[in-house]
Amino acid sequence: MNVFEPQTSKTVGKKAFMSAINPSYDHRVNFNGGSQIGSPSLSAAGVDFTTLEKFATKVQSSEVGEFKVVVFTKGGRYNMGAVRPSWWQDYDRGKTLVVFNTVEDVILEFGDNRKWGPSVIAPFSKVTIDNNNAFNDGYVVAKSFVSTQTYQQLHGDPYKGPVQCSC
Repeated sequence: MNVFEPQTSKTVGKKAFMSAINPSYDHRVNFNGGSQIGSPSLSAAGVDFTTLEKFATKVQSSEVGEFKVVVFTKGGRYNMGAVRPSWWQDYDRGKTLVVFNTVEDVILEFGDNRKWGPSVIAPFSKVTIDNNNAFNDGYVVAKSFVSTQTYQQLHGDPYKGPVQCSC
C-alpha cells in the first residue's frame, strides 16, 4: 500500500541522507540540497552523535524568560501539555527544546488540541510522530525517526535559547 497521496509534494531544504527509499513510489519529493541513498557515516552527514549523546546526559531542565529546556529520562507518549501551559501556541518559534535521555521509545502526540511545537534531541531513542499529530514546529534529532502520514510536517525551526549543562 502506498501511503503517499499523489497530490502531495514535499520539499527537503538540506541534503537528505537515507538508508533506502522505495523506487516504485512516486514520492514527489524535491531535495533542494540533494540526497544520498545508502548508509553514509554520520560524520559525512554532518552529525556527531557522540557529542549529542554527551549533551543529552549533561543538559539540565531550565527556563530563562520565554525560553525553556525540558529533559525527560523516560520514554512514552508526550504532548505539548507535558512541556508548556495550555495557552502556549504549538507554533513554538524556537522557544522550547525537549531532550530525551532514555533508550525507551518516544511518541510525540496530538494532545490538548495542540500539535507538537518544540525541537527534540533524543540520541538514544526511536521518536515517532503520532498519526494524529500534523506537525512538529522544531526539528527532531533521534537514533531513529518515524513519520507515517503524508500530511505531517517538520518545520525545522531551531531552538534559539540558552542551555544549562552539568559539565
